[in-house]
Amino acid sequence: MSAGTGRRDDASRTAEADPERSALRAAVARALTPSAPETPRPAAVLPAPTAEASAADSSGTWSRRQVEAADAAARRGLEGADSRQVSDAAVTGTWPKRQILEGPGDSGPGWPRPQEEPPRSNRPGRAPANPPLRLGSDVQRAALASLGRDGGAVQVTANVNEATARVWATVPLKVRPIHLRGLGYPLVGVRVVADAGGEALVIDAVVDVGEPMTLDLFKQLTREFKIRLALPGHQRELLAPELQRNAASCLESAQAQLGTGEFPPDAYRTARELLAGRNAAQRLEPARTPIPESLPETCRDSAGAAWLALERLDQGSRKENLARLLEVDGLSVDTYEKIRSAVLAAAIEFGLPAPAASGAAGSGPTRRATPVPSCRSSSRPARPRSPAVRTSAPSRPRPPGAGSSTCASTRT
Repeated sequence: MSAGTGRRDDASRTAEADPERSALRAAVARALTPSAPETPRPAAVLPAPTAEASAADSSGTWSRRQVEAADAAARRGLEGADSRQVSDAAVTGTWPKRQILEGPGDSGPGWPRPQEEPPRSNRPGRAPANPPLRLGSDVQRAALASLGRDGGAVQVTANVNEATARVWATVPLKVRPIHLRGLGYPLVGVRVVADAGGEALVIDAVVDVGEPMTLDLFKQLTREFKIRLALPGHQRELLAPELQRNAASCLESAQAQLGTGEFPPDAYRTARELLAGRNAAQRLEPARTPIPESLPETCRDSAGAAWLALERLDQGSRKENLARLLEVDGLSVDTYEKIRSAVLAAAIEFGLPAPAASGAAGSGPTRRATPVPSCRSSSRPARPRSPAVRTSAPSRPRPPGAGSSTCASTRT
């Protein structure tokens, strides 16, 4: 064996003894094989075939110089590659089968680009939010309708344009009985309110309280407050069972107002024309002092909260304000009674004086207040509470000073 051949054998055995060089050698050999299929060139590739590598490939033997040259060329080519690709190539001598495309700069002219996953038909998706409804200038914000009976049902017939009818056919609606004052003649009927994307629309249907048909209509509404809204090309059924007592209250108060004065023959027609001239904001103007339905929940927090709730109930229960709440704004009579009972029970629990005129007849800036049973005069012997008072509110510890032997019996 010649000296040159011996050196080649020693170099070959040295390269085989080094696993990393063996992996690089295998990678270079595969890259230089002519029969290898053409694959897309990744971001970092092995060097092109050199003269020394070609000679070594044809002869099948490697010299130390050829191994070192191939090792250095492979390392230079891998310096800019992804760390995952370098790790795979250094260990296995192969590139990852899946191409890693970080951006448009990492892809070549013939490379396939990643495509988004098509939507799955069985995947539950979130329903898109409805865009806010924008009303055109042709939509009527306030309208006046007629109230009658059709086929045994109380019907509100509104002759509005087509654009207004389409809006009323799709938006949420609320219905309530009304008794309108201050128009020169008592008007009773039904009011339908629509919420069109945060903007309120209103349709009023009123009748003459002096007509016999009005009594029949409201008798039916007190048994079942159900209304059919008839629009051009559309009909909707509206139900509000909690307002049956309100309908009876509206009819009674309108009849009482009609019996206390004298009205000209055209008073009803004039009042109806005045109502038709009011816009939606004027018709839906709320009462001066509203009574929130959350009042029973907050009045039991402390003696101060109970006192504030008692004041709000006293102001909201004055005659004109309460009539507006029950006969126009749609506060249910049952709801008002529950609020009043809860607030008065909290006042009794904390030993607060309840106003004597907290009902609908209360008026005037200065009134005498009747002490609740828990406040006893020091000059009278203490008497046991009645069962009604003991069961009106659950027992709980009172704050210091709340249950004194005497309490103020007047309030200015």
